Amino acid sequence: MKAQQLALNLIQRPRYHRAAFEVTSSNRSAFGFIDNWPGWPARRLLLVGQMGSGKTHLAHLWAEKSKAEFVDPAALTVESAVTMPRRPAFVIDNVQNAISERALFHFLNVVAQRRAWLLMTMDRDPAQTKFRLADLRSRLNGVPRCHLMAPDERLMVAILEKLFVDRQIAPDPAVISYISKRIERTVAAARQVVEAIDQRALAKRQSVNLSLARAVVQELET
Repeated sequence: MKAQQLALNLIQRPRYHRAAFEVTSSNRSAFGFIDNWPGWPARRLLLVGQMGSGKTHLAHLWAEKSKAEFVDPAALTVESAVTMPRRPAFVIDNVQNAISERALFHFLNVVAQRRAWLLMTMDRDPAQTKFRLADLRSRLNGVPRCHLMAPDERLMVAILEKLFVDRQIAPDPAVISYISKRIERTVAAARQVVEAIDQRALAKRQSVNLSLARAVVQELET
């Protein structure tokens, strides 16, 4: 029993609110699937998108609606997969983190046999992953999927605002607007520039303003 409980390792979930999810052109399709559940074309769905695109947030919103349990793919074993407790729905966030491909394959089979709902997320399309088990690749390729696109400018603004808030910084909207128009539209780029601006502001003991942001962005571009 202890081994089974350890293998499932239900993830501790932070609180994700609907109001905190910014719906834009880059994620509207994926949000529609979550919002329209249980009207899915199948009992399983795969969300595909880069880190920070909103997959995990959407997974938590769906789990709240469906009463789904989160299963850690890195802790899944064949034994825990075939003896998992009966639940109406499951979430596997970041499927690519699965350590045992056989365990993941068995898990998908058991979920299908029990006609449970399943939402999965991945950072890339299954066809682009390096899973060696052919049956697993085939099973994942057969799952209906929805892609979250790279953040548009509106979403980048929301991401930047949140990253600054996390550091207890409230820059002028002009600062956010300037940055969003000049950096690569990825969460990684947003994190990099916000961290650099924060460090520069601390080093110079000044508030975050447009002049400081411009200097940091130009340095990162070189």
